[in-house]
Amino acid sequence: MLNSAKFTKPLYSNHLQECYDSYINNLRQIAAINLISRIAEESFMEVIPTDIKFNLSDNFDESATTVFDDNELIELSQEGHIQQITRQQAVISMCSLFEHYVNNLFPIINLCGNKAKKYINLKDDFNLKVSTGNETLRKIYFIIKELEIKNHPFEHEQPIKLLGQIISIRNVLVHTGGVISQKKHDSAITNAHRSGNQIQLGDNAIDDFLHRFVIHMRVLTSKLDDHLSEIKA
Repeated sequence: MLNSAKFTKPLYSNHLQECYDSYINNLRQIAAINLISRIAEESFMEVIPTDIKFNLSDNFDESATTVFDDNELIELSQEGHIQQITRQQAVISMCSLFEHYVNNLFPIINLCGNKAKKYINLKDDFNLKVSTGNETLRKIYFIIKELEIKNHPFEHEQPIKLLGQIISIRNVLVHTGGVISQKKHDSAITNAHRSGNQIQLGDNAIDDFLHRFVIHMRVLTSKLDDHLSEIKA
């Protein structure tokens, strides 16, 4: 999805274009890090020398830096810990970028993000079957409501469920170390991304999450650009 994330023609608003391009480029870097991590791990397992130690830094002697031996690295790789950590950090990063992007939209469209707090009941305000306590998602609905945007991807509850699940995974990773302990997270996170009450991200998880963020924000960005073009006409 990142391959087709660019718009076929430049946006009307240069500021919105720059903001969106930066968002997509940062997401591509997250994707690249995950891909490089996988390739490096596979290559490492094939050529790793035996009976050797690896220093995390060359700035200090061995007594003052972090040191791994080959057996420890092999064990971490074989048990899947390295890829899990990489994927988990990717989720945390992409959620932070999502929040940052939405916040950056407000000065471009001349709205105050703090006023989004008044939309506390998405079920009533948008005739949805589900609601969300996530501030960033509520800000998106605030933008849609204030600008009277029509035919957008947030007209039904699917984005709340899809994006909400990623945000729930991020919150579990950050606040409870990957252990699903709250009922709201337990109901939001599907079996595809967990093992029991532990977050467990599969091989396709990051690509899937990137797709979800891009497809929703690309359409919303296009709608915002149309709005800016109309008010300037």
